[in-house]
Amino acid sequence: MTTLRTTAVLLLLCIAGSSAACRRTKVSLAIDTPGAPALAAPPQRTRGAPVEIPVERLRLANLIGKVFGDAIPFPGSATYRGGWMIYPADTALNIGVQERILGGRRVLVLDSVIRRSRTGRPTWLIVDAIRLPDVGDSVALSTRCGYDKADEERRLIALVPPVDAYEVADIRAAWRVNRAAQRFEAAPLDGLRCWNEEWGQ
Repeated sequence: MTTLRTTAVLLLLCIAGSSAACRRTKVSLAIDTPGAPALAAPPQRTRGAPVEIPVERLRLANLIGKVFGDAIPFPGSATYRGGWMIYPADTALNIGVQERILGGRRVLVLDSVIRRSRTGRPTWLIVDAIRLPDVGDSVALSTRCGYDKADEERRLIALVPPVDAYEVADIRAAWRVNRAAQRFEAAPLDGLRCWNEEWGQ
């Protein structure tokens, strides 16, 4: 209350024309409350935490339905980083996954062979595409993953940090390829393990 009364007197002096009082005194309108807690710092983003983002928020609808092949460039001139076929490949439905860089972002593309040239070169139809989320640090794709130590033959795709171990339990995000629906689906992280095939080499 004392601070509030002093502030009121100083304001009245300024209004009354006491310029000297105004020049010499810096007026604060904040009420001094003893024991008031300090403002909390803004929350810090947790780095390296698992990411549970619905696939719908990652899906790149503008790529779905586009075709590419030897004579047809990939839409958007995305840089190819790697790819693999989804097994079993003993059916007429040949499905593959590619990792590309598009607009500075890593994306996963699920594609299906719709025709082949006379020399056997495929033309691919993009049936699904998602961008990889930012999980806060350096991660790599792992396709040797499964539950209860059962490898799902590269149908599971996970983002994992580089670790010096054969078995990786620190999974940041994961998806499963649904062959029948030709879509990426979010994979549960509980119980998921990946295996580092290059460990010990």
